Amino acid sequence: MEITLSNIVYDNIKNLNICFFNSKVTTVVGANGSGKSSLLQLLSMHKIPMHGNIIVDKKIVNFANNSAYNISQKIGIVSQNIENYIFHNTVEEYLLYLLESTRFNDKEKRIVDSLSMVGLPSKYLKRKLKSLSNGEKFLIAFSGVLALNSKVIILDDPTCFLDYKNKNLLSKLLKIMKSKYKKTIIIMSNDMDFVYSVSDYVYIMAKSKIVLHGNKYDVFKNKKLEKYKVLKPNIIKFTSLVKEKTNINLPDRDNINDLIKDIYFYVEQKNRGVL
Repeated sequence: MEITLSNIVYDNIKNLNICFFNSKVTTVVGANGSGKSSLLQLLSMHKIPMHGNIIVDKKIVNFANNSAYNISQKIGIVSQNIENYIFHNTVEEYLLYLLESTRFNDKEKRIVDSLSMVGLPSKYLKRKLKSLSNGEKFLIAFSGVLALNSKVIILDDPTCFLDYKNKNLLSKLLKIMKSKYKKTIIIMSNDMDFVYSVSDYVYIMAKSKIVLHGNKYDVFKNKKLEKYKVLKPNIIKFTSLVKEKTNINLPDRDNINDLIKDIYFYVEQKNRGVL
């Protein structure tokens, strides 16, 4: 499901044009006050733009009828303000509540399978929500989106409560959601290492405008990043340092392990006199 915002005016946003591609991970990056929160409100289909159109799969959303509501039911959002919407007693009660109005016949199986996908055993169903850490609550909320089989997955600052292990799990899961299940994935985040590892396309926002956009390799090498208070991912810093100190052009890689393999291969080739 592709979502396009065309010539949007809303809140502090003026004449915004942005596209979230089907079966891709698109990330929006920006400092506090850049307009990400307003954009999230529009993407939820719960707010009506003052001007411009929201287009879903090449059809303009009509807020005068039920089309916006129907589309919103296909969008799963996991906000960083988890406490605002996870208010049930147990994990099972929360997940069954999410599926209550759906036509799924296998609700119990769906919630167990979705928990497993985020790395949590079925015994979590009986856990009290108030006893869970924020990281566990995020994983529970994300499992709910998976159980609903949402066509669009929106994650707001998804790594703020996750440790290294669960960040890697989330990264792998998003790639599966994109490639195998053809989900449209939208991420709002300033965790540059995570953004770099999962994104296909990146938008940089500043003062409620898109100031840079493109594939992640080009965007994070752009010299204007510092101007917009956006940090470079560590992997980009490393490849730039290698280029500066050794004049070696390392290829673009999504993770440091692949980069280490490239360096090892280069050293081997050089020792053999091939280079």
